[in-house]
Amino acid sequence: MKEAVLAEMGVAIKQDGGTIGVFSPKKTPHLVNLNEDPLMSECLIYYIKEGVTRCGRENASVQQEVILYGTYIKEEHCVFENDDGKVTITPCEDAIVYVNGTQIKGATELKIGARVILGKNHVFRFNHPVQARQSRALLTDTSDLPSEPVDWTYAQLELLEKQGVDLRKEMETKLMALEEQYRKEKEEADLLFEQQRKDYEIRIKNLQEEVERHSMMSSIITVSDLQSEEEAMLLQQQEGIYII
Repeated sequence: MKEAVLAEMGVAIKQDGGTIGVFSPKKTPHLVNLNEDPLMSECLIYYIKEGVTRCGRENASVQQEVILYGTYIKEEHCVFENDDGKVTITPCEDAIVYVNGTQIKGATELKIGARVILGKNHVFRFNHPVQARQSRALLTDTSDLPSEPVDWTYAQLELLEKQGVDLRKEMETKLMALEEQYRKEKEEADLLFEQQRKDYEIRIKNLQEEVERHSMMSSIITVSDLQSEEEAMLLQQQEGIYII
């Protein structure tokens, strides 16, 4: 009997009574924790037994089956009711409870995959093994289920979106702004490069023209020198003839 109860709760034991492993229960609805650190996600399982399961602080006047800590957790925070497989959650007075990103004030039925946030720091995903098997067996339409992994990030983004803060849209807007800024900066850089290229071409052309002018002047000076030397030689020859 003890082994059967533990097995239903997801605890496998050896014949000598020693624990050999923990796994997700096959029938009992339960919550699994979601954490910002993926390595810390789905490490805790909170079972929602048949009947009433209370959630709150350890020092509550009424014993709580699920014990949580934190500034925003009330002594008696919420109550889970499991009535023949149908699970509802009801927040206690002034307790902060979100289901799928929406804060609830009264009893709300939980469906498989629902995101539950208690207070502001405790994030969970609701699992219901029986519902999961029934959905697969009946090929139930699951279009309302998230198409992406239901992790801590998903739950936080969903919460913010329901509060009017669309981080995805903001990120897309910022990305578009960055792309536009990059495009403008690239255009400016291309224009600057083109202007510098033209300036360099003009400078090179001017240098080439200056070199050509120097070459031409050197040629003119050389020719002039040759002519002067020839005239001097002729004059010397003529003077030599007159002397003789």
